[in-house]
Amino acid sequence: MNLSPEKASSTRRAREIPRSHMAVIVSFAMFALAASVISVLGYLLEWEWTGVIDKTFWHWLGLLFAPVLLSGGGFLLYTAWAGSEQRIKEKEAYEASRHADLDKIAQGYLDSIQELMLDREAPEEDKKAQHNVKLSAIARARTLNVFEALDPIRKGTTIRFLVTAGLLMEPKLLVESERENPVKSDTSGGVSSEATHGPPIPSPFFIRLKGANLQGAYLRRASLQGGSSFARAHLEEANLQEANLQGNNLQGAHLQDTNLTNADLSRADLSEATGWTAEQLDQAKSLRGATMPNGQKYEDWLKDRGEEVENRGTS
Repeated sequence: MNLSPEKASSTRRAREIPRSHMAVIVSFAMFALAASVISVLGYLLEWEWTGVIDKTFWHWLGLLFAPVLLSGGGFLLYTAWAGSEQRIKEKEAYEASRHADLDKIAQGYLDSIQELMLDREAPEEDKKAQHNVKLSAIARARTLNVFEALDPIRKGTTIRFLVTAGLLMEPKLLVESERENPVKSDTSGGVSSEATHGPPIPSPFFIRLKGANLQGAYLRRASLQGGSSFARAHLEEANLQEANLQGNNLQGAHLQDTNLTNADLSRADLSEATGWTAEQLDQAKSLRGATMPNGQKYEDWLKDRGEEVENRGTS
């Protein structure tokens, strides 16, 4: 794989020994060399001030071993510390670079979808239906592809953008949903806003998220009600806490470890969903009118479990 000049330069810098480290290495080497030269000359020339005359083998061994042990041990400790510090810096640099790349990917996707929404090449009225189907296919392909690359937070913000833009429902369903349940704007990533946006943004296409990779997506308090399709979507470990999923199509969705705490799943279609647990569904705020994974309506599902709807509060 060919590296760009910037990345190649960064890699070379990461492999270079820092100047401070090199100074320590040179200092230790000069100390060892000076000690060796003085010891040898002091023995050969009988320099009494050196204290090396008439030393036995064991004396010499002690003289050599002690400084080597002290200097070598100190050097190894310093090297370990410096290496750890360098690894921390490299990890921080990598994370910063990764987040910058993810921001570019997410922004590039949003720009491409907005360009499709403008529909600068709209055909004549009799060819619009076929043209819109083509736009939907292009948008769906780009969307599924970008979800494979994004992290949980950016997956969540992308979904919120698509909901706000009215791109997750067929136009007819979108208008009906807006009339019955105005979607609250929630672009804060978790802090609800009471302000509602106006009529749906006109768009010549809509996007089905069937089979999308939304693993770990952060959609806490997201407003996703009104018929959006997440059929067979991978929602493992996604955070749907307090999300509004009324009337959503979650048929065949993968729900292993999905956080559904206080999520509103009333009238949602959960038929054939996988990876769920009864405890997980019990944590939902509401399941009234929902189709359960076994195909039963929620009320009948409760009766089979020996429970009454009245005893389940708002769920």
